[in-house]
Amino acid sequence: MALNRCYCIEDIIEPGMYKARIKVKVCRRWNGNSSPTESVSGISMFLTDSSNSRIYCWIPSHLADRYTEDLEEDKSYEIHNFMISIYISRCKWSVDDKLFMILMNSTIVLPLQIGDCFTTKETFNFQDLSQLDVIEILSRKGTMDFLINKDNEEEVFLDFEITDNIKKISIRFRNGLASLCNNSFNILNDHNLEPTTISISSCKMQFNRYTNDIVLIDMPSTRYFINYESQQDTILRQRYHEINNTGTSLFKDNF
Repeated sequence: MALNRCYCIEDIIEPGMYKARIKVKVCRRWNGNSSPTESVSGISMFLTDSSNSRIYCWIPSHLADRYTEDLEEDKSYEIHNFMISIYISRCKWSVDDKLFMILMNSTIVLPLQIGDCFTTKETFNFQDLSQLDVIEILSRKGTMDFLINKDNEEEVFLDFEITDNIKKISIRFRNGLASLCNNSFNILNDHNLEPTTISISSCKMQFNRYTNDIVLIDMPSTRYFINYESQQDTILRQRYHEINNTGTSLFKDNF
């Protein structure tokens, strides 16, 4: 690998050691590489670059303390000397992603100066409802509630439904994300675009064995965006208005 070369994420097409540079923004960061119920294993991040490409990045647990303050969410950095590895199934975040980045003891992380920082749009890898990144129409807004989980702890949750204009699926956000999302729903009003779309990144599909339904739940990496402008958002709205123009409405729940 050329030492002085500055890579873009889309240039990374094979595994190996990269001694060159890459300029990225930390668009998402969370402890661990799994669900909230499993033990923490290092630090996980999604990195984006100026072309809005995205790559998953993992910091091993023995290096986590070193990078705790060096890599902050929503800030830009230049990273030198990193490893690219092939995804294994248990940590894969997207069906299309084949490679991910690993930071090492020899990795150098430098904050970008103000003039070098860049603004990127939130990057998704939208798939069907069974995948991890989804954008759909909000069809039913639920109310906050709580339950006692398997650890005998009180857990706040918010249930709501989304639709792709054909089928609906249930979403459950828990604790802090539930409160944040509920506040977002409460400020929706008649001045918002119709319909209301919600983009959810890095959620987990779970099968409810009691109801035989699929529900998407949040993870430490989950973020949501209401009426976020994207190509997929435009397509979804066009489909919605085409259906409504025929006199058919899929939205029976008022909120």
